[in-house]
Amino acid sequence: MVHATISMTTEDSFLDSSLTGQAAKILQEEIDWEILASMFVASGWIMIDLPRFHDRYEAIDVELWIDENCSGKHIKRGKTFVFEKKQDAEWFSLRWL
Repeated sequence: MVHATISMTTEDSFLDSSLTGQAAKILQEEIDWEILASMFVASGWIMIDLPRFHDRYEAIDVELWIDENCSGKHIKRGKTFVFEKKQDAEWFSLRWL
């Protein structure tokens, strides 16, 4: 049988609780997004997941394109976009998929 004693300093304890708090916040935001997006899709909105961005500038280009070409509302998180209007989702798909 192996016995181990771990002693944590106040600083270690603070870092551990800080990291745990950050991880919990990220998880909460992800769950909230999933629920919100599901509610929008259930009410008729269209969800599109892009496979990936080619570089960091493409994400900016996508946002600018949406602002210039879409007339309805949309929400996004990362590479997932949810569009209120079917036509906006179709044009988005044709352009970015």
